[in-house]
Amino acid sequence: MTQWIIPYTLQMEIVRVLGFPDTLSSASLQSGYPFYNSELAVYQPYAMLQNKLAYLANAPTEAVRIFGAEHPAFPTFYVVASWSLNVTTPISIAANAMVSVSVNGGSSSTITTSGSETPTTLGTKIAASLGLSNMLLPSAFNGSVVAYASVPGKAGNGITIMVGSNDPSILLNGAQMSVGATSMGSDPPGEYLMDDTLTQPIWGYLPIIRALQSDILAARQDLLASKADVVTFRSTEVPERAALCNVMRRKLADALSVPLDPDIAGNRRNRGYGRSRVI
Repeated sequence: MTQWIIPYTLQMEIVRVLGFPDTLSSASLQSGYPFYNSELAVYQPYAMLQNKLAYLANAPTEAVRIFGAEHPAFPTFYVVASWSLNVTTPISIAANAMVSVSVNGGSSSTITTSGSETPTTLGTKIAASLGLSNMLLPSAFNGSVVAYASVPGKAGNGITIMVGSNDPSILLNGAQMSVGATSMGSDPPGEYLMDDTLTQPIWGYLPIIRALQSDILAARQDLLASKADVVTFRSTEVPERAALCNVMRRKLADALSVPLDPDIAGNRRNRGYGRSRVI
């Protein structure tokens, strides 16, 4: 992996979500320290942060934990768990034979063979049946079905798949019944946020914090009423969402070994922010 220079915009996002003072803010100035009133505002917390960001340029594993899919090395850590099935037959496939497909213990789908069925056409039908589960993205070729899990990486002990036939003319991995599970997948390092509205989880502290901050602002719609039809909004929604967001902000600060919400001049201590002064 070649060196990745973190874009300035992402560096400033790190500064923002960690609660560092703006570089031109009086909160970043303190008399008696040389050059602290410069545009760069390089005082202790900023120096600590800039050193760590410079280190991350050559540390893709740690950087992916922070930036998630925004890091160019993210795809190298994402390996989809897979499962393969071979459709073979020693004789012609019988017409009106049935093949059942069950994914992860769910309800089975049934495929009925035609009079001109071949291993390739049957494999294609099984692939389409697996695709109906919305859990697998399959492809069929040369009589083989290779199903790829659409959920990233590993899912516990894998997604269990069972395919069986009621006719000896249809062999699946050499037998009338084949059972297996997706395996050999890997997830990117770090924490992730599951969201039912998204097709993939959100990886990385910075993208997760952005999503949580967006949730806080989105909660403004819930402040219009305490009850709506049969729904009663949580009166503590905003502070609880803010607390959840702060948990991830603290984890990001810990990952970077820098203080959270530093205020070297103490300008915010009496404004209800409760920020700790850094000397």
